[in-house]
Amino acid sequence: MGLSSSVDLLGYQPHSVFIKELYDAQIFLQPSITAQDGDTEGGAPVSILEAQATGLPVVSSYHADIPEAVVEGESALLAPEKDVDVLERHLNYLIEQQDIWKIMGLAGRKHIEEDYSIKKQVAKLEDIYDSIIYS
Repeated sequence: MGLSSSVDLLGYQPHSVFIKELYDAQIFLQPSITAQDGDTEGGAPVSILEAQATGLPVVSSYHADIPEAVVEGESALLAPEKDVDVLERHLNYLIEQQDIWKIMGLAGRKHIEEDYSIKKQVAKLEDIYDSIIYS
């Protein structure tokens, strides 16, 4: 695609390399699509959660639990699956409006701290167990 001078495809890397790359980045792009067999993988995408935790603005897609894992319009900009034009608009917007990177990054970090802390997640899990035990 002629992007080799601008894009490095690192392949599988250990988690420590992924985290280092997050801290070296300005924007986190991770669009996802439903597989042909209908598999969505489901669950909150940990990479998007970690990107927000490091303070990166996120560009992704309306896919599986991604809309629940971000604060759309505040920490992330989302596009319909396979809609390359909307993804491009979101990226161009962020490139042209670099002053909002920090605002989006802080919103993402706050979202992670408030909604994904270990204390909050343990409480949610305990509620699930209680609903099963006492139902």
